[in-house]
Amino acid sequence: MLHLTTWLRRSGRALLFLLLLCTFGGVAGVAFAATLPVMPAAAPAAPAVPPAVKPIAVPNISAAAETADALLRDIVAGLAPVPKVTAIGGELRAFGRDFDATGKETGLALGAVYSQEQLRELDTRWLSLLARLGRWEEILTSRAVLLEGNLTQLGALQQTWQTTGKVARETAAPSAVQERSNTVLSEINRVQQLVDKARGEILTLQAQVSRFETRAAEQRGQLKRATDAALESLLLRDSAPIWSADSSTDGQIDRLQKFQSAVRANQEAITQYLVVNQMRGISLLLLAALFLVGLWRIRTQVRRRTEADPELASTAWVFEHPGAIALLLFTIVSPSVLAYAPREFNLLLLTLALPPTIVILRRLIHNNLASFLYALLVLYLVNRLREMFGAAVLWERLLFELQLAGTLLFLFWFLQPRRLSRMPAAVTGDADYKWSLFIARAATLVFAIALAADVLGYSQLGRFLNAAMLTTLYSGVILYAALRALVSLSTLALYTWPLRSLAMVRHYKPLLERHLHRAAHWLILGWWAFTTLDIFALRKPIFDFVGSILTTKSAIGVLHVSLGDVLAFGGTIWAAFLLSRLVRFVLEEDIFPRIALARGIPYALSMVLNYVLLLAGFILAIVATGVNLDRFTILISAFGVGAGFGLQGLVNNFMSGLVLLFERPIKVGDAIETGTRSGQIKSIGIRASILRTWDGAEVVVPNAALTSNEVVNWTLSDRQCRLEIPLGIAYGSDPEQVLALLIGVAAAHAEVLDEPAPDAYFQGFGTDSLNFKMRCWTGQYDRSLPIRSELCVGISKALAEAHIEMPFQQRDLHLRSMDDGVFTQLRSALQNDPLAQGAGRAGATGADQ
Repeated sequence: MLHLTTWLRRSGRALLFLLLLCTFGGVAGVAFAATLPVMPAAAPAAPAVPPAVKPIAVPNISAAAETADALLRDIVAGLAPVPKVTAIGGELRAFGRDFDATGKETGLALGAVYSQEQLRELDTRWLSLLARLGRWEEILTSRAVLLEGNLTQLGALQQTWQTTGKVARETAAPSAVQERSNTVLSEINRVQQLVDKARGEILTLQAQVSRFETRAAEQRGQLKRATDAALESLLLRDSAPIWSADSSTDGQIDRLQKFQSAVRANQEAITQYLVVNQMRGISLLLLAALFLVGLWRIRTQVRRRTEADPELASTAWVFEHPGAIALLLFTIVSPSVLAYAPREFNLLLLTLALPPTIVILRRLIHNNLASFLYALLVLYLVNRLREMFGAAVLWERLLFELQLAGTLLFLFWFLQPRRLSRMPAAVTGDADYKWSLFIARAATLVFAIALAADVLGYSQLGRFLNAAMLTTLYSGVILYAALRALVSLSTLALYTWPLRSLAMVRHYKPLLERHLHRAAHWLILGWWAFTTLDIFALRKPIFDFVGSILTTKSAIGVLHVSLGDVLAFGGTIWAAFLLSRLVRFVLEEDIFPRIALARGIPYALSMVLNYVLLLAGFILAIVATGVNLDRFTILISAFGVGAGFGLQGLVNNFMSGLVLLFERPIKVGDAIETGTRSGQIKSIGIRASILRTWDGAEVVVPNAALTSNEVVNWTLSDRQCRLEIPLGIAYGSDPEQVLALLIGVAAAHAEVLDEPAPDAYFQGFGTDSLNFKMRCWTGQYDRSLPIRSELCVGISKALAEAHIEMPFQQRDLHLRSMDDGVFTQLRSALQNDPLAQGAGRAGATGADQ
């Protein structure tokens, strides 16, 4: 670190010196130029003459011909059909039909037949078409540039060989050499024609794609103007209030005829679309059928497994309605497979998605909430039937207001406090239930505004709010059903192979389930919120407003930072921490246990990978903020200088932590003694390590103390520990019998190692006993105290069975003087205790003496 800091400091000084030198040099140059006399303007330069082509020397023609042939073969090989370009040529015909169908539907929409929602949907389809054209344009441009380069290279090669052939003829070179030169020139001309033909095909495709792009951009421009005009007219009264509306039929027949023609056009567009995309449709139906058969076959196995494992009962409901699940997934996947479909076709898919959604949710929600699903289905059908008869007709307007009034009455009944109070506590405490009530109250407010707007003559506003709110509710219900199915399937997957074979799944299954469910909830909620903002035409203004706030720069000295930069920095760091935790979790749970590694290496690899990921995340965070890395390097060098003086201890501990990880004198789990403390290492961090003492206290020990001070590691190379048990045996016992008994007790213990073998020693003669010591080794250091206790118990039992006594210490008490009364009491006490009479006589005799 010190060398790096020194290098950066010296590089910074050198760079500063060069900048000053260039600055003063530039100023001096300008000053010197100002002192020079003004020269007259030079005459215009003559046109540049192309450099003369240098011919190939006659002796080198054969070798150059071989090189040219190899180059020509490579160019011809590069002219082979490219799959991507061939696919573009094949897809342009079908793309043209989709393009024309979308253009026809756009023409109808621009005739004021369609709503704003339909205009935005058409704009999205045009945007998708343009994205597809953009990808094709990129592929074709890359191919055209390559062919153009080949032509340039062939042109230069042709000039070279033309000049070479001319020189060969002028110098009367051998006929074989001239013929070889002519052959190469002919081959160059042939390859040039092939490349020119291939380039013409690419340019033709480019022209077709460019025409499509121009037409699509024009259509999008018209749609944007129509959408902006429609949004601006939402707050304008476009019809008379309902009480003064004209009940005459003038113009209504024309409107009905326009709508009928639009319906017929939509039917033709759907029919044409299905004919063109029949192979995709058949493939999608076959996929849905296979999925249905798979769910049907799995259902029996799931029922059997549920009986054995009741925890699966909460997720097995997915397989009780395989048809509904298959139909729901079919309708969700169809828009991505059947791209650029007419709007009426997408509405048909939405209609197909509602019944299976209700079937699925009916099993998941309380009975009091089921009425909302049924009402939503009825409301969807009524709204679709009403739209079929056109707009701006008086009786259709009355029907629309009646529909809104019925919807409001139902919502008022559904949200009655008395009715909601009868819900069980398990339902009312659920977050999904609270979100549902919030959405229902918001829908009530929107429908009320839509009804008031239509009654007062703001028909476009009323219909816009009604259509947007209904679409929001439909999409929310369908996404919620998909969420519950996805959560159940993901939970069920954790109980099946191969996920159930993973250690992290076996050990942390509840934790993984919670995280999966939370991620699925946030994903679906974000998707629904994004869709809702787009439906209400709020996404673009909100995103533009938030984007303007996030991109506004604030100057801090020479540094310009925006709120978006700060959020990008924090988000990148947070993502790096999450990624590091996830990778370490997978490694420690499922990778390292399956690999034979020395003790301590898995932890070292995990920590090093953690540091690498965090460092990479920090660098990416700096890049994400857009800060100039040159300035950042200068700041880092300055920080390094400051760290060298003020953070020496921190840097020392950090480097010591790296030494502990790589050299591994101490590993996690080792039993050590350092200073006055002993215990087990629980973790080795960046700055300090955690030592858990045998009393249970956790001590934070700086890493530098572990590398610079003396440390006793009881488990450095292995976990073996020697046990010593001293004991004394009464005089008169057989020492050899005692030694054999001690060795036998140690050898019989299951946790005593056979190698080194247990042993016992006769140490000598003590004051009161024969002194012995038993030694043995165990491979379980952390169980040394329990093993020692068990060995002591075993020795005691063995000595008792062999009738070998363990003497206690004997002492003689000599009394110099004693009160006569105390002496009398002591003598009588000894006489009353038969076991102590002998000792009492000896004591009395000593006292008399």
